Amino acid sequence: MATDFSRLPEILKLHTDMVQKLGELFPVKGTKWHTILKKVQLLNLLSVADVEKIETMYDLFLSLVQKKDNGITYGEYTSTRTILGSCNIDAEEIIDHYTGRIHAFYKDNLKTVLALQAETSQRDNQSSISAKTTSDDESMAQLVTEKVSPDNELISAAACGHTETVTLLLEKGADPDEVAKKITFTSGKDQLTSSKCEEADVNPLYKEKRVKRNECGYPTGPSSFRHKKLKMGCNIGVMNQKVPNLGGTLGPFVRYNGNTSFLTCAHVLFDVAQQGTVDFTYDGSNRIDVVQPALDTSMASGAACGFIQRAIFNPRMHPSIDMAVVTISDESRLPDKGRFANDHSSRYKKAGFKHLPEYNDGSRVLDFQESGTSNMVVQFGSETHLSKGFLKEDGIQVRPLTTVLGLPQSKDIFRMSGQYEVEGLRSMPNLFMPGDSGAAVFMLNGTSLHCIGMAIGSTSTGNAVVTPIAALLDAVRANADIDLSVFP
Repeated sequence: MATDFSRLPEILKLHTDMVQKLGELFPVKGTKWHTILKKVQLLNLLSVADVEKIETMYDLFLSLVQKKDNGITYGEYTSTRTILGSCNIDAEEIIDHYTGRIHAFYKDNLKTVLALQAETSQRDNQSSISAKTTSDDESMAQLVTEKVSPDNELISAAACGHTETVTLLLEKGADPDEVAKKITFTSGKDQLTSSKCEEADVNPLYKEKRVKRNECGYPTGPSSFRHKKLKMGCNIGVMNQKVPNLGGTLGPFVRYNGNTSFLTCAHVLFDVAQQGTVDFTYDGSNRIDVVQPALDTSMASGAACGFIQRAIFNPRMHPSIDMAVVTISDESRLPDKGRFANDHSSRYKKAGFKHLPEYNDGSRVLDFQESGTSNMVVQFGSETHLSKGFLKEDGIQVRPLTTVLGLPQSKDIFRMSGQYEVEGLRSMPNLFMPGDSGAAVFMLNGTSLHCIGMAIGSTSTGNAVVTPIAALLDAVRANADIDLSVFP
């Protein structure tokens, strides 16, 4: 059953959007819809009488939220994820996506949520509040005053909803990421745990959403979370909210004039529909800051992670160029490895990886006809996280093509020449979605990665449009020293 946490309108909006997308995935007249209702009944999530009243996906979730026992809470959809995912794996991805966003908002508004939960707990359990609890809180507060360390047993000891202790931890300078990592959702209530597992550096709450080190090889989290160390695939945006797009993706890491930087699309950071073309060079007085995640996400901090050094949007070049170079200015977030954002282990496992890969050697493919290459590729986008497809061939060879490119929230069409086209697999049809602009694209040799370019948009058929990496680097190389980053 939902708690006062559900009074937050942002949570209700995310929950409603998720249910709408699930409803679109399972039409009520389809056979899978009836299978879902049958499973809900067989698993005793709802009674036969309750199931008979359900006509839409909204009805189903409303009934489960209202149920006191064995129901669901906002942001904890384990039972429904299992049922819907068994009928269509895309349902798991939808639920995972919105669960991550709900919990991102939860972490970003930790104090507000804890206050609501404390109010609810006090109202519902007034008779059970004892002097011992108060004494425990006072003792814990004294310890916090003496020493605040996210790594000691202080956080673990503040169990069973000691809201005042958590608030004091935050006020005394404890890292919210470390505090939130100790919190798990259990039947709609927050409990602090003493788990010693090393989890994602940014993935705070949902037990099925955590991407642990022993599962993927390194800590990571959804693209829209704030990553302590920047990763390819992260959601980014310009500090100025006037740019009419949906944010974009942190693409391949590069060394630009000796500084650690990354590539993304110019149209992510500039209003190219208004300007037509972009030819920007940082001169010391025209700084444009970039943030991760973008300002329109629930996890946005407003602090810049970097600034634009160079940007070009010119469809008339050959190959056509849509790129920006962003130099990382926040030294605490400089990457020490070529790693990727990821919201769920099912993403990379579905793409054939046992662990989430790294890209450290700066290898690339320049000639697709050379021995040993294949046309199977993977893309690491902010919206799709990890998707897999294949380079479309012209006859029996992979050749750059000319294609038209549409941009998010713009009616303008641009003809882009010298691009590659990538088509998604049948099992992963949504290869490119709005928000993936700037995504690094790699050719697979087994499970090793070799950069071929950067995704800039999609065709009218939904295939990804990819600019060759050599063209991107050559576009700025005349006036700058640039190459793909190599990590130890």
